[in-house]
Amino acid sequence: MAKRHNPNPNRPKHHDDDDAFVAGVLDAGTWAKKNQSRLTAGIVALVVVLAGAWYWLNYSSSLEDRALVELEQIQNTLSLGDAETSKVALAQFLEAFGGTAVGDEARLTLAQLYLETDQAGQALATLAGGGGINSPLGPQIFTLRARAFEAQDRLDEAEEAYLDVADAVDISFLKQQALSDAARIRASQGDAQGAIALYDRILADLEVSDPTRGEFEMRKAELETAMIG
Repeated sequence: MAKRHNPNPNRPKHHDDDDAFVAGVLDAGTWAKKNQSRLTAGIVALVVVLAGAWYWLNYSSSLEDRALVELEQIQNTLSLGDAETSKVALAQFLEAFGGTAVGDEARLTLAQLYLETDQAGQALATLAGGGGINSPLGPQIFTLRARAFEAQDRLDEAEEAYLDVADAVDISFLKQQALSDAARIRASQGDAQGAIALYDRILADLEVSDPTRGEFEMRKAELETAMIG
């Protein structure tokens, strides 16, 4: 097969590259003219998206700031002892700001107020909109749920909620309290062996010199004695 030759072997290669670049620019210009409407629509769409993102970021920041200020005002009212007014204010707050970062804090406060006024059903309804066990305030939400279940004598559900907390937290005193509450419920239902198993979980995490160890050992011993008797 015959070799192909450059028609102008003396022409520098960079001139060919320059010509290719110019041709590419011209082609791009021609494409832009033919597709001007599409290009314009694309630019407009991009501007709308960027503007929307900017608006959302500013709106979200403003909403969080407003929520924080509003909750602080409600907490100031509550500190004056006006629980009923605070209930109404917190319920309204959750309607407007329930999805913000301080939403669960407001839920906990309102649910606690309901529990203190023997409204366990309202407390549970309030906490139902909160985060899961692994959310920042999840352990507190589940602990309060357990107390509300206890107030309604729904002991199996209360025990389950306490155990959820114990399995989720790494803070020793929170785990101890959750396991202790679950053990108390088991003992109250006549499940001494189940309660002892939970006290064993607590003791396994305590150092021999821990000052709280004696209390849990005493509770375990009382249950063992009751089983023997």
